[in-house]
Amino acid sequence: MSPATKPGKTQAVGSNAASSARRRRLHREYARRLFGPALALAVVALIEGLSYTPLKVAVSAPILILTVVCASFVGDLVDGLIAAGITVWYYAYELSSPGTTFPYTHEALRRVLVFACSAPAVALMVGLLKQRAARATAEAARKERESADAVYTSLTWTREADRSGREAERRFRAFFDTSVVGVMHTLREGRVVECNQTLVNALGFDSREELLAMDADRLFEDPTEYKALLTEVGRGSSPLERDLALWRRSGKPLWARVSVGCQNDAIRTVFQWSVVDITRQRLAESRAAALRAQARRRGTRQLDSVGRQQRSPGADGAEPARACAGPGRADAA
Repeated sequence: MSPATKPGKTQAVGSNAASSARRRRLHREYARRLFGPALALAVVALIEGLSYTPLKVAVSAPILILTVVCASFVGDLVDGLIAAGITVWYYAYELSSPGTTFPYTHEALRRVLVFACSAPAVALMVGLLKQRAARATAEAARKERESADAVYTSLTWTREADRSGREAERRFRAFFDTSVVGVMHTLREGRVVECNQTLVNALGFDSREELLAMDADRLFEDPTEYKALLTEVGRGSSPLERDLALWRRSGKPLWARVSVGCQNDAIRTVFQWSVVDITRQRLAESRAAALRAQARRRGTRQLDSVGRQQRSPGADGAEPARACAGPGRADAA
């Protein structure tokens, strides 16, 4: 067999299996539909057969009504009505008196009429109840499918949202850790609850966990400045910015431009700190200030020297005076 013929054979096998299953469903449906009338005929035949024996059924109406109920319950409304018709016919036959012009007495006719009304009514009632139960079952199944679809959709959205949230958190964490600005979050009692790797490196700690174990005021050279910032920000003012000295883990100071803001929620108050290392800038400013002071001192010394030279007469000043007065005095002599 060539590979090209395999899909066709597979499709044929699948079609035969579907046809076989459909035939089995049709056979079961036909058997269910025929069960009600067949049950009524069987019960009628049994009662008629027992009537010729000592086991004759004295009152057959309850048995016939029960047969109608079973036929309507197993089958449907039509099957129940057919079974009711069979049982009414047999009950009328059973109460008849052969060989007379009117084969029923008043009592027998009354019983036949009551049974003729009761049997179809019972079949109708059971059939309608079964239809209503079937509709209720179908409605419950539909609602269950819709609920399952809604739950599946909700779970899908939840998984998508969870995946998107994790991706957003990963991107934010990457941005947070690689930012050039040191960031930390503290609580009002001074506990550090979050920080990024930039601040960890700037302060010389080995890990985030080591920095998170520190109290925030111990990171500042002057803890009173830390408390003053918290007090001022806690009054509801806008974020503040100060140039403060922090402590590195090695004990060396770190000059930083510190910005702090306050975020309140229903559970706690979080202070958000941004730290920019300006140590090189401060050193450069210190060197520039020292150079300017040195230049001012040099300029002051030079100006003082020139002033002293101008205030004190010297040999260089007297010699030109004599040179100017010399020719006149020579002529006079």
